[in-house]
Amino acid sequence: MMENNNKLNTLTDPEKSASDPVFIVGCPRSGTTLLQVKLSAIDDLAIPPEDDFILRFYYLMDQDCNKYLSNDDIDLLLDDLFEHDNNTFSQWHVKRTQIEKCIGEYTQLNLRQFIECIYRAFLNRLENKRRWGCKVPYFAAHIPVLHKIFPNARFIHIVRDGRAAYQSMLERRFHPNARQYPRSPFNIAWQWQKFVSLAHNASTNLNEQFLTIHYESLLENPEQIYLQLANFLQVEESQLNQDYYQNILDNQLIRQDNIELYVKPKIDASKAQRWQKELSQYQVVCFEAVAGKTLVEMGYPLSRPPIFMFKKWFIGLMAQSYLSLRNCKQWLKNNVLQSGI
Repeated sequence: MMENNNKLNTLTDPEKSASDPVFIVGCPRSGTTLLQVKLSAIDDLAIPPEDDFILRFYYLMDQDCNKYLSNDDIDLLLDDLFEHDNNTFSQWHVKRTQIEKCIGEYTQLNLRQFIECIYRAFLNRLENKRRWGCKVPYFAAHIPVLHKIFPNARFIHIVRDGRAAYQSMLERRFHPNARQYPRSPFNIAWQWQKFVSLAHNASTNLNEQFLTIHYESLLENPEQIYLQLANFLQVEESQLNQDYYQNILDNQLIRQDNIELYVKPKIDASKAQRWQKELSQYQVVCFEAVAGKTLVEMGYPLSRPPIFMFKKWFIGLMAQSYLSLRNCKQWLKNNVLQSGI
């Protein structure tokens, strides 16, 4: 609980604390973690371990990011932050009292300013870091909400060939500490095209606040991508060539149990096309039957592997049935069930 009802005791102009955070979004296994650690090498930018509390808080506050929070609201959100069952926030190494100290600088504060207090407490444990970012892949489906909370935010959408992302998800199942993903090509293809399409649609309203890069280009031509990122974030390109691997070790910027699993000292460019050897023809046809249109829209040609015509027709029928089922479930979620994460 807050110590007393006068916790918010210092006059602060709410608009003067507006920040321009950087959000990294994309389908899982599309290079979001690689981009996170690369950007954290920028002198004044830090992106902490993945945690989705921003969206949780938005729905806990009834999707109202403008109202001033009461002390009860603040206690509710802080309790959720430190007691949520995923326990990911513990990786930030931030204490509740440090957040409350930042909160105490306000006479009153809204949801955006409350979230900024959490990130400020995180930045305060680092040297020369004044700007924060957030990497949560599935936030690709919630960009309008994030922009509503943070009107000055910048969004970087990293896109990877969905078939390569699928192959990478399958590869993860051999690692006991890795996040486990669905194995169905229909399921993964639907999720991939959903994340990519929603992020792409959101970009049309954000103009200079939105940048799309491709994972394959980051591997094959990093200098060109670094220049795009530097111009987008208004930093020197040389900062993106610094030792990102040592930076995350020094500052604990991603979950410690994920460093060995997900981050390597050097970028492996051979990973881009590995799916062509690792996936079976059946898996490729299933994936393309669901997400083929989006693959082409994103610049990835279909492989169309040779397969018996009747079997291909049957796979297409199964894909259409699966899509109808998922669309029905999505409609029920949006129109009948309670919306949220």
